[in-house]
Amino acid sequence: MHDTSESMTHAYDVRTAGRLRRGAARTLAGVQRGYDASRRGYDAARRGFLAARLAVADARDAAA
Repeated sequence: MHDTSESMTHAYDVRTAGRLRRGAARTLAGVQRGYDASRRGYDAARRGFLAARLAVADARDAAA
């Protein structure tokens, strides 16, 4: 007689591993999206800061 519990356990392990991989991939994608969004915000703030510094320098040059 064939023992099915071992093959059923293997099938469960394969399904569970697949779910864990998909869950990890979704989590990583969410983290990456969050990082990209915060990076865009940081870049925009930096551009604004540099533009303000350039405007101040231009005003100083114009006054001199």
